Amino acid sequence: MLNIEARNKAIHLTWLKAYLNLGENRATWTYFTDAIIGTDIPPTQKIDEDPESRVMPILQTWSARVRESKLPEDLKTMLKLAKEYNVQLTSQETLRKVKESLPIWYHTRSVTSARKLYNTKTAKCLRKKHNIKLVHDITSILDKLDNEHKQVPNCTCKICTEMRTTNKCTQPYCCIKLMALLLEKILPEWNPNANKENANDATQNYNTETTYKTNTTNESNESNESNTTNETDAANNTNAAIETNAANETNAANETHDTIETPQKEIIQEIRDAITIFEEKQRTLTTPPTPNAENPQPRPRTTVYTDGACINNGEENAKAGSGVWYGDKDPRNRSVRVQHKIQSNQTGELTAVLTAVKTHPTHEDLEIRTDSRYVIDGLTKNARKWEERNWLNIQHGDLFKCITAWIRWRKGKTYLKWVKGHNSEKGNEEADKLAGEGANKPITTETNYLEHPQGLTATSAMLSKLEQRDFYKIINEIKPIPPRTRSERLVGTIQACIQETFKIAPTTEKVWETTKHKDFTRKTRDFLWKSTQHAYKIGGFWTNIDGYENRGICPLCDEQEDMEHILINCKATARRIAWDLANETWRKRHTSKIPLRLGDILGCGLASFKSNNKPDKGKNRLYRILVSETAYLIWKLRNERRIRDNDEHDGERQINETINRWTHAINKRLTIDRALTNKERFGKKAISEKTVKKTWSNCLKDEESLPTNWTKLREVLVGIATSRPTGRGR
Repeated sequence: MLNIEARNKAIHLTWLKAYLNLGENRATWTYFTDAIIGTDIPPTQKIDEDPESRVMPILQTWSARVRESKLPEDLKTMLKLAKEYNVQLTSQETLRKVKESLPIWYHTRSVTSARKLYNTKTAKCLRKKHNIKLVHDITSILDKLDNEHKQVPNCTCKICTEMRTTNKCTQPYCCIKLMALLLEKILPEWNPNANKENANDATQNYNTETTYKTNTTNESNESNESNTTNETDAANNTNAAIETNAANETNAANETHDTIETPQKEIIQEIRDAITIFEEKQRTLTTPPTPNAENPQPRPRTTVYTDGACINNGEENAKAGSGVWYGDKDPRNRSVRVQHKIQSNQTGELTAVLTAVKTHPTHEDLEIRTDSRYVIDGLTKNARKWEERNWLNIQHGDLFKCITAWIRWRKGKTYLKWVKGHNSEKGNEEADKLAGEGANKPITTETNYLEHPQGLTATSAMLSKLEQRDFYKIINEIKPIPPRTRSERLVGTIQACIQETFKIAPTTEKVWETTKHKDFTRKTRDFLWKSTQHAYKIGGFWTNIDGYENRGICPLCDEQEDMEHILINCKATARRIAWDLANETWRKRHTSKIPLRLGDILGCGLASFKSNNKPDKGKNRLYRILVSETAYLIWKLRNERRIRDNDEHDGERQINETINRWTHAINKRLTIDRALTNKERFGKKAISEKTVKKTWSNCLKDEESLPTNWTKLREVLVGIATSRPTGRGR
């Protein structure tokens, strides 16, 4: 169900993102917005007689009125959301020139006491005579000071003399003193002149730069894997390594930034990337463990195999486990039950890796071998992109974030290597056994499952990296729509019917997901989804509307309509004929009849017929097509009868029309399937010729005379063979 509130907020946040899009491509309307916001500022936040010092609320600590404001409603909403979702300039290791490009007045990262300095006589001198606006304007002066400068009125140093003559300043020593004080009021991480040596010494294990590499090795020559690469085996021999560089390398890079001229575009991009949103409360360790002292080089490398397993994967009663295997009878081998709220194969794989990096000595290099490309790609190829979004709206993002933090905590290097699963590799097989054992263990209420060391991962998402759809999904997760009681009951009915028919227990999420199954047409998807949501105006909807009560009553059966009545119980000829035709086609392949219960019809996307204990893809697909198309046709015929024909009947005409329209609908699906076998035209959306034949075999007219490649031949007439069903009027 569309969350209107979340959608509207997403739209306003998209405008906020455009408003904060600094640089040459900034939209014209944003400059008008600056001027409008500047007209409604509380007196306590104004800088006397100098409106030009106000640049932008997010980059400075001043803000416009929101309550009792004269601002346009959309603008007020935009500013409210910026405050609600904590849009701010986030502390980060960034270029000196970026720090110098921020406004000095009402600096967004200055302490509160700095405000007392902005309207002093000396501050007015800095703005009017010295034209001080940015942090750079101050640092450029302070950096030129030498030992000759004295904090006295008659100082004769070069800077003070120049300020007296050029800027007409009568008290340059006071202005210089205030410059230094304004700079001191800025928090150290945003002060370009702050001495960070002590901070680096204390946090060198936290503030590390992560480098992602992907190397391909030839398995046939693993002993020489560091020197030998084989591009042809890249798909099967991926060895992904995550390395954490030493803190001194990071410091050296920062020193280089001070001497290299930084392009203006890069500075603007850095500022944009520093504006974040959706700051979260971290699951951090209260007392993080101290990394083990680093052993003398060379550091040993340990190989460990990890795997995940899940019983009843994708079902309501799923149980996931993780296995960590070092070697035969190794005391470090672990069999773990997954504590995550989602029980699946993927959470099992991720928990296994998390267990390995948390428990292995931090000073040792660790090579983790897993058969999950999903895990490796998430920790290497996709890691930077996901971290920019703070892993928001990423499946299992909380696990990926936790693993990333623990990997960065380690002093040793962490390597991730892909191995082919169930390929008789002992380590993988043993880890799989341990994972299976873990899945059968009881789940515990572990409170620190996702805790991780502080300061090693992002705590908020970059505003510039999110789109409107991301805003919507994240806000919808923060404040979802309350579930509709009737829809919940119907979903429960679907789950019960599917469990009885197919012996599986689908989750609520799976029920909603399969209403959009790729085997359905767009119109049947909408029909199934709306029917499950009780979105159609039928039956009880009309009960309390004066003069329209009769619309809720079926004239054929003289009882209140609902979707179950329309699709299953109504005496309408069209309904009976349509299901007879569907069953006639279905029983050409299968002995059983289509179960006619509302839960089975609306949950037809969950069909799970099996052959030799494996999913029968062709049977499942034919079932989904027949049931969905038939149910949708009955719904259309009912609407035409009640709205267009005013509940009038023509028995013979009704029978003929139903047969023709049902046959046309199914033949249309067959034609679409044939067309979709063209891989050159449809690419990834194409379906295989084998799948089409499995779906429609034994259902086609004159099938024995068709060529083997009938799916490819346009000139061959292919259609469903049907006969007029027996019954009334025959």
